[in-house]
Amino acid sequence: MTTEKHDTTNYLVQQSNSLIETSQSFTLVERRLIYHILSKINPNEITPQFELRVADFIESFPDIDPKNAYTQIREAVEKLWTRSIQFKTDKGTTKVFHFLEMKEYKNSEGYLKIEFHRTVIPMIFDLKLGNYTTIFFDRLKNLDSTYSLRLYELAMMIYKQKGYNQKNINIIALEDLRFFLNCIDTYPNFKYFRQWILDPALKEVSEKTELIVTAEYLRTGRKIDRIKLNIKNKELGENLLEPEKPIPKKPALKRHPNPEKYKNEDTGEFYEKTFFLDRFEWACINYKKLYDYKNALKEVEQKLDEKLEKKQQEYLNIITYSITDVKENGLPFLNILGKNYDSRELLRTLEEIKNKYLHSK
Repeated sequence: MTTEKHDTTNYLVQQSNSLIETSQSFTLVERRLIYHILSKINPNEITPQFELRVADFIESFPDIDPKNAYTQIREAVEKLWTRSIQFKTDKGTTKVFHFLEMKEYKNSEGYLKIEFHRTVIPMIFDLKLGNYTTIFFDRLKNLDSTYSLRLYELAMMIYKQKGYNQKNINIIALEDLRFFLNCIDTYPNFKYFRQWILDPALKEVSEKTELIVTAEYLRTGRKIDRIKLNIKNKELGENLLEPEKPIPKKPALKRHPNPEKYKNEDTGEFYEKTFFLDRFEWACINYKKLYDYKNALKEVEQKLDEKLEKKQQEYLNIITYSITDVKENGLPFLNILGKNYDSRELLRTLEEIKNKYLHSK
């Protein structure tokens, strides 16, 4: 394959989303080499072999020293040939394969020949609507960090998929993002992962491409475990995704009734029924507050923390067991002073309180 000199402005890099989603350990030169190759091929014509002219690569990346270009490209191809790509399957397993299957050098003629690995071929040539991403080659050329390049690929993939009703495609598990960026064990402390990898990549992508990409960090309890990418297209002047909804405020829970306040100061008699009904109402009010709060958190892709989950379950237990005890046992634990209560009347009162606060449940 021979290639004339061309303006690269309209060159396109097309690849399947499954290839973008793999974990890749490529260096900046290796990644640029891949983009250069993808920009030159026609995805509609399956050609596993590709001849790479050194002069073309230098033209695409003028910052490459022409004197050392062939050596750099040859070294990059050598490393690419040994590099593995990891892909997570729907079954929860990880497939590992190589990007290249064969390489051949022709020093005197200034080009190299490569052949894509058979597993990679359908990810480059078998592109189906809604399942691949197209990026302008010139946009990729502007980025100087491998993390920025990968983040830009991810952002563009989300951008292209938005029209296919992919719900929450911009929310990524932190573990998956680390896998995607090939830094599972790099900066295990999230503070430093964000400081040295994520923030610089977000900044470079937003400054040098048509996209402004910002991140929102989502928690389960106190731990950050998901990242939401918010994307805006500077050129189109539009937000790709819905505007951010504010995080709902944690509700103020009603305090538990103080048993001491249900004692007659003169006789010491304990007003069991009043305490029982007030405690039941307290449980209903707080359960409803947490129920509404939990639903509000779902709207912004957040979860109720573990402590509040337990509290909500405790309130539900009080509500459920109180009604069950009255129905089945006549509330024997309220007869400690030898008093008898009309269980039917008490049950009606409980149901009225429950319906007042939990009628929507």
